[in-house]
Amino acid sequence: MYVEEDDAYERFNKEDINNLNQLNYNFVLSQRFVNVKDSEGKYFRCQTPFLKVLKPVHVTLNKKKTIAKKYIILETNDDLDFNGQIGDFLLIINKIHEISQEKIKNHSLEWFNTEFDDIGLDIKVRRPIDLQKDNEFIRICIPKNKEIEDMVNNLSTEDYILCNIVFKGLKVSNDYITEEWELEDFITQEKFNQLQSCEEYLNNNELVEKVATLLDVEEHNEGIQLNQDDAQVDTQVDVQLNQDDVQVDARVDAQLNQDDTQNDAQLNQDDAQVNSQKKLLEDSEISIVEVNETILEDEKEISMNTIEKSELVKKKKSKEKNNKKSINEKILENKLNRTEKSSSFSVDSSLFSGTYMKENTVKPIKKHSKKIIFT
Repeated sequence: MYVEEDDAYERFNKEDINNLNQLNYNFVLSQRFVNVKDSEGKYFRCQTPFLKVLKPVHVTLNKKKTIAKKYIILETNDDLDFNGQIGDFLLIINKIHEISQEKIKNHSLEWFNTEFDDIGLDIKVRRPIDLQKDNEFIRICIPKNKEIEDMVNNLSTEDYILCNIVFKGLKVSNDYITEEWELEDFITQEKFNQLQSCEEYLNNNELVEKVATLLDVEEHNEGIQLNQDDAQVDTQVDVQLNQDDVQVDARVDAQLNQDDTQNDAQLNQDDAQVNSQKKLLEDSEISIVEVNETILEDEKEISMNTIEKSELVKKKKSKEKNNKKSINEKILENKLNRTEKSSSFSVDSSLFSGTYMKENTVKPIKKHSKKIIFT
């Protein structure tokens, strides 16, 4: 998070700059490096002003002709310092340089098995700031971070950048002891101006929100007062309405009780009439039921008589039929008997007549037929 230019060094200057003396210097022989951290084990960090890019990437080689370090080179000329920010930044760099020289002088025998005088220290301990062709510049180490490397590669000369840098410590070589500052992050002037415009816009919105909030608070307080006044008025009105309601309810209850009494009397009278009519109706219904039952019994009796008469007629007819049949049968039997007798008589007569005719040679006698009458 970047701070505005006007506040970058004002905040730092308010701190006790002598606290830089509390930094701990620890030499690691195997790494040939002096680590510098505070009592909490953290590196010292600060922020640069906007500095002009002289060279985005400067490569240094080791004895094996391979890349040892990559640096970004930024211009720090005082003639570009319009508001004293570069001077404040250089003050911090120089203060760190003085403390580093002092620490090396105090531990030279322990660390390097030799002693350095003031002249030897100036020659041996090199500041990150250098001067060439009237251009003062600072070398800042580029970390092995692809994102930061890509951002640096996209820079061009004449760009101005604001950097967050970290003081890592002292790099020890056979010839020099170099103070190393490492690039942690940066932003271009163009990007910063865009963000600043956005922040101004947001700040304006925040101001509007603050005003709106104040207005809301004021309206809220007025609303509370109005609610209190309304509550008092409502209480008074409720009391008066309750009194009026009590009086009205008393009058209404009295009138309702009177009306209920009259209505009850009328209803009792109407109920008596209805009960009387109901009783008459029930009596009438009982009489009708009795008549209907009598009629049904009569009809039943008539039906039974009719059925009995019908049965008697049927029996009589059957009896007559049977009697008639027996008479016819008797007549038929008599007729048959007579027929048989007549037949026998005729045969005997013929026999007799034939014999008589042969013997006497008499002419036949003409017989007259007789009719049999059945009675």
